[in-house]
Amino acid sequence: MKKVFGVVLCAALMMVMSVPVFAIDINASKPSTAYSPVSLNALLEAQGLKLTPEAAANVPPTYATVSGGKVVFGKASTAYSPENMHKILTAYGLTKVDGKPLVGGAPTAYGGESLSGILAGYSMPSMAPRVAAAPAPGDSDGDGVTDNMDRCPGTPRGVRVDSNGCPVKKAMTPAPRGDADNDKVMDDQDVCPGTPRNAMVDERGCWVLGQDYLFDFDKATIKQQYYPILDDVVKVMNENPTMNVRLEGHTDSIGAAAYNKALSVNRAEAVKTYLMNKGGVAPSRLSTAGYGEDRPIAPNNTKEGRAKNRRVELTPLW
Repeated sequence: MKKVFGVVLCAALMMVMSVPVFAIDINASKPSTAYSPVSLNALLEAQGLKLTPEAAANVPPTYATVSGGKVVFGKASTAYSPENMHKILTAYGLTKVDGKPLVGGAPTAYGGESLSGILAGYSMPSMAPRVAAAPAPGDSDGDGVTDNMDRCPGTPRGVRVDSNGCPVKKAMTPAPRGDADNDKVMDDQDVCPGTPRNAMVDERGCWVLGQDYLFDFDKATIKQQYYPILDDVVKVMNENPTMNVRLEGHTDSIGAAAYNKALSVNRAEAVKTYLMNKGGVAPSRLSTAGYGEDRPIAPNNTKEGRAKNRRVELTPLW
């Protein structure tokens, strides 16, 4: 007699994910037979999950590819290594309960009980639209900007600040639209005033390194071909021997928030290690922070916006 896997899977998902689920009848009479990508995607979409074209770039090509801006799923039953199955599930936004990605092991034909077992180790993302984290309470310097959004903590009381918590600069003389830090971003548009000369800034006037070119996907190891970019950072540090720098890691909103935050910390630490070990910058001049997806500078609903959000930002501490 054929067995139907839908009821078993739904029960497991309801216990682990704590959100409503809906049964899909899929033949599981041969538990060792792997589901095809089409069938596995149908299971996950029934739970309100969706693989976007951008996230599809992170899964094995035997599972899905992108053609004409649309995701195309494989039709053949396929066995995946634990690491590749982890990439597939996290691309849908599922989160490993213990926070540890699956690694190692031979390819497995996930089907029936084996699929139910692996899903039991993941939790469902929030079904609400992902938005930037609400500001945490607290305003330690009393400037009216909450601490987690304050780019200039410790501003003396009574000093007028802008929306970033930074002191409002005095009017430039003689030109009203000056460029005090010579970064080619006018002062009245400069979100990050006081960047050192020769620092590589974005359109906001902020000292930024793009994570997309520094690191491979889901990695925190700097690619050797981009060492010269970090060598330029060392030059700027050497030209400003009294300047300290805070290295801030940021990500887009794809994936689990906790995982994104850990990755942003690791990437900021990787830049710090390079600057110390290969650039000779004193450790006392460098600090790190990881904000994950909490501080976007562009909308996360476009590919271009997400690329801008994936960054390591350098904040000078004069």
